[in-house]
Amino acid sequence: EIVNHCFSSCNLIDSIIIPNNIESIGDYAFSGCSSITQMEIPSSVNKIGVVAFQNCSSLQKILIPSSIENINDGTFFSCTSLNEIIFDTNSILKNIRYKAFFGCSSLTRIEIPSSVIFISDNAFQECIKLNEIKIPSSVKKIGNNAFDGCSSLKNIVFEYPSSLVSIGDGAFQKCSSLIKIDIPSSVKSIGYFAFNDCSSLLHVTIPSSAFLDNIGINPKVNIIKI
Repeated sequence: EIVNHCFSSCNLIDSIIIPNNIESIGDYAFSGCSSITQMEIPSSVNKIGVVAFQNCSSLQKILIPSSIENINDGTFFSCTSLNEIIFDTNSILKNIRYKAFFGCSSLTRIEIPSSVIFISDNAFQECIKLNEIKIPSSVKKIGNNAFDGCSSLKNIVFEYPSSLVSIGDGAFQKCSSLIKIDIPSSVKSIGYFAFNDCSSLLHVTIPSSAFLDNIGINPKVNIIKI
């Protein structure tokens, strides 16, 4: 086990090898290790604590083993150089939790494993270079402000057949490069201001059965209900 705060703010460490007998990485374990550029988490690890890699501002690449079930709150918060996230094959990842990748401003794409059920509140907020995202068919809920401020996001693909039921408040707010979105027919609820300030949005397909709060779509947008 790597205990809570073990290497927190050790900002001169530029590389680290985690032994393959480690099963748990504690809360804040590498938080503020601003010189680490790359890390491979061994397959023996089954838990990564909250804010474990927060503000690892030089971290560019991370390999996440198939044994991880949760990306916890703020795990990679403000890893501003992170541009490659690789999930090992046969991932059992279920949850991408609160602010897990908040402010990862160099991230252009991420392939979310097909096992994920819940993308939590603010999970990818302010990932300003993220330009495309594919939501696996396994995902049932996208939380509040999950992709808020992803200003380069142009393409959102919902894998068919989708299990998505709920899109939270402000989920795609300020996605100013988004031109169109086709919301799956499985969706029952779209939250308040979900598409607020999506200034390039021209075309939205919404299931007629969905309960809509004030989703904040510009009146000029072509909305098709199916």
